[in-house]
Amino acid sequence: MKQRKKILYMDFVFVEEGDNLSQLEQLTRERFCISRDWDRLIFWMDIKSALELLSEHESHCFILNFVDGYSEIEIAKRLKIAQQTVSKKIKKAKRVIRNYLKEGYNAP
Repeated sequence: MKQRKKILYMDFVFVEEGDNLSQLEQLTRERFCISRDWDRLIFWMDIKSALELLSEHESHCFILNFVDGYSEIEIAKRLKIAQQTVSKKIKKAKRVIRNYLKEGYNAP
């Protein structure tokens, strides 16, 4: 006689944020945290590698905009260059990083 497989339903939001978790839910939470930490680390390492392909000004503008949260106008004032120049540098940086990540993640 064939045995039926058990289907496990888990509310992942509850597992990540909830209290009074079962042993299976606690184990799942721990594995999620470890997995997400590794994913973040690998992704950041890929971004850092892509940044090495950029000029110093391009990477500086990208980091100030996306990591530190400065607007293009604030970056332009800070670096004493035109806002259009900042915009161009950020666009180029995004294009280079996007292409770098596509190549790396689509590689066989």
